[in-house]
Amino acid sequence: MTQTLQARVTFQTRNLYFVVTKEQKQLTGTVSGHFQQQAYTPSDFPVIGDWVEGTLYDSDKLLITAICPRKSLMTRKMAGLTSDNQPIAANVDTVFICMSANHDFNLTRLERYLYIAWESGANPVILLTKTDLVTEEQAIEMSNNIQEATAGIPVISVNQLMDMRQALDSYLAPKATIVFVGSSGVGKSTLTNQLVENAHQKTKEVRKEDSKGRHTTTNRSLFFLKNGCSIIDTPGMREIGIASGFAENSSSFETLESLAQTCKFTNCQHETEPGCAVQAAIYRGELSEERLKNYRKLEAEKKYNERRQQFKEKQQNKKAKRREKNYEE
Repeated sequence: MTQTLQARVTFQTRNLYFVVTKEQKQLTGTVSGHFQQQAYTPSDFPVIGDWVEGTLYDSDKLLITAICPRKSLMTRKMAGLTSDNQPIAANVDTVFICMSANHDFNLTRLERYLYIAWESGANPVILLTKTDLVTEEQAIEMSNNIQEATAGIPVISVNQLMDMRQALDSYLAPKATIVFVGSSGVGKSTLTNQLVENAHQKTKEVRKEDSKGRHTTTNRSLFFLKNGCSIIDTPGMREIGIASGFAENSSSFETLESLAQTCKFTNCQHETEPGCAVQAAIYRGELSEERLKNYRKLEAEKKYNERRQQFKEKQQNKKAKRREKNYEE
């Protein structure tokens, strides 16, 4: 008799998945042929953090037939010209955006991470890492700059000399899932190693001249704390593309969008129109021109990717109709 069960994806390499059942039994999994035929985009396949259903065979293998409903899915646009969305992690409660207190400190990049974090359905928290590399005054200034740019999102300053479990304790609840994202060399794997016994994630020194790290984590991995909390470590992201299909508004630009709703004209482009609340806020020093520029860039990128995705979906629909017609004949 075949046994159907549910398991969670903890690791993926090519078409092979490592999964853990609710009883903590480790299995290897592959998707069924029918599953592959129904999947059109990368997000249609299992990703780290997914709960999947399947049939057990050979005592330790799972033939994956379905993905359980996701409560969140973090994605970014794939690198290059493709318009496909690359899934990063699923069923995440808290996204820890890691940015180190060195040359990696970049508020524009932070806004991109916030954009994809909010749109995933998870809650973002910003970790300012490696604060031991700067003076206390510099660390406080960086933290204040982040808070001013992110409108109330929690900011936690950490370094490797601290007790990470104590610093992040309120987010490490049983059954909660957190993910660390950020550039290479910001300390994601170091954080994972300090929180998870036997994680053994590889770490490397960053280059002194520009503080850039090298890719030490090459695959996404999910680990479990003893209390049942799940932690996902991810490789560094050099390119943070805005995926298609995002909502019109993003909470990462909530202040700017609230201002835009009070402009005199509903189609205001926030340039030279009379009664523009956004330009008035810039004049008063309440909003920076750089933030408006970043917002426009993200919106333009999002619309471009949406057009590419719509074109791709039309092509896929045409191919599907041709397959159906050939099958009927």
